[in-house]
Amino acid sequence: MLVFLYLLPMVLEKAMSAKHVREYQHYLKEAESALDQISTTSSPWNQADSLRQEKRDTSKQEDLPTKRMVRIAAPILNKVAFHETDSVLLQMVSGVGPVLSSRIIKFRESMGGFHQPEQLLDVYGLTPEVAERIYSAFPFEAVVTKKISLNSDDAKQLSKHPYISASEAKVIVAYRHQHGNYQKATDLLHIKIFNQAWLDRIIPYLEW
Repeated sequence: MLVFLYLLPMVLEKAMSAKHVREYQHYLKEAESALDQISTTSSPWNQADSLRQEKRDTSKQEDLPTKRMVRIAAPILNKVAFHETDSVLLQMVSGVGPVLSSRIIKFRESMGGFHQPEQLLDVYGLTPEVAERIYSAFPFEAVVTKKISLNSDDAKQLSKHPYISASEAKVIVAYRHQHGNYQKATDLLHIKIFNQAWLDRIIPYLEW
């Protein structure tokens, strides 16, 4: 009896140990099976790889053009005639700065417009080369916007025109006082200091 009681704990311990070993081995098998299943189906690493692959596929699709690219043509600027320009627009021309552009506009306005393109050369400091560049950018059109009256303007008003000096204006007014109003532009040729070349230059600006 004493021997049985002495051996009983050892037998129970061995039996329990064997049971624990079997349970532990079973647990390891189940754990290994579960890990295999997770690694092949729901692994976060696999999911991340899958997402990266999908992203690459999507980016490739986005990179593909939906239609052929076509170069946009440069816009064509509006064409402005010379008589419509101002001092700002004229500075687009090479060789024309603020001072020269302002001088051109003032001369054109005092003239009442140009009836010949060569009149631009009457502007002080303007060379033929610059004049050609101006008309290349701003085409010339004969436009006279202001005229002088032979029968109503006084000497001061007449002399404001670049083609009529102060002394010439006095003679024009004096002749009008002596002989009455001018009937036609050629009446000016009765004044001996004037000739046909002078009249041809000024006649586009005259009215009576």
